[in-house]
Amino acid sequence: MEKTKPQGFLQKKIGSTIYKVNMYFENANHETLDDKILRLIKNDLNFTSKDATLSLPQTGRLSEGSSL
Repeated sequence: MEKTKPQGFLQKKIGSTIYKVNMYFENANHETLDDKILRLIKNDLNFTSKDATLSLPQTGRLSEGSSL
């Protein structure tokens, strides 16, 4: 197996432990960033339960037309 150099890394400290994650990218992949984001969104939507509902964020203001 050929050892390749990472093309980047992320570093995150959690508590007293520092985690370093190396990133590798496949050059043969022709998927654009937009394609990848759309694919991830579609996968998320397909993964959710059919009974799942999307909720709106709560704000301090009532929506227009509401009566309270």
